Amino acid sequence: MVISGVVYSVGDWIAQELIPFQDWWVVPVKVAFDQTVWAAIWNSIYFTVLGFLRFESLISIFSELKAAFLPMLTAGWKLWPFAHLVTYGVIPVEQRLLWVDCVELIWVTILSTYSNEKSEARISEAPAEANSSSSDTEVKKLKTTRRPETDTYMREIAQ
Repeated sequence: MVISGVVYSVGDWIAQELIPFQDWWVVPVKVAFDQTVWAAIWNSIYFTVLGFLRFESLISIFSELKAAFLPMLTAGWKLWPFAHLVTYGVIPVEQRLLWVDCVELIWVTILSTYSNEKSEARISEAPAEANSSSSDTEVKKLKTTRRPETDTYMREIAQ
C-alpha cells in the first residue's frame, strides 16, 4: 500500500500539472491518461517488484511483464475508468488517495489472482519440461552410446 500511495500521488500530481483545468472535459482526459500512460507504468512497477520478491531473473521478470502487459491493461479498463470518473469528477483532491486506495484493494486482488495463475501455470509446466528434457537426453545418450555386445551381435548376423 505504501508503494501504491506513492505511485498514485505522483500520477495524480502529474495529471494535475499536465491538465490543470477544471472544465467537464478534463475528467475523461485524466481518465484516459491514467488508463494508458500511468497504468502501463503502474503495472510494470507491480510485476517488477513482484518478480524481485520471488528472486526471479530480470529476463524472467521481463518475459512475464511482456506476456501480462496487454491483458492487465485491458483488465484495468474494466474497473478503473468507472472508478476514476468518480475520482476526478466527484471526490475532492484531498480525499482522492483514500478513495483510490479503497478501489486499489480490488485491483491488487485482481493483479494477485492473475499473477498467481501465471505462476501456477509456470510451476506445472516446469516438471513437464524437466521430464521431457530428461527423456530427450536419455534418448540422445542411447543413440550415441556404443554397446560392444550390440556391435558383436550385429557382426555375427552380418556374417
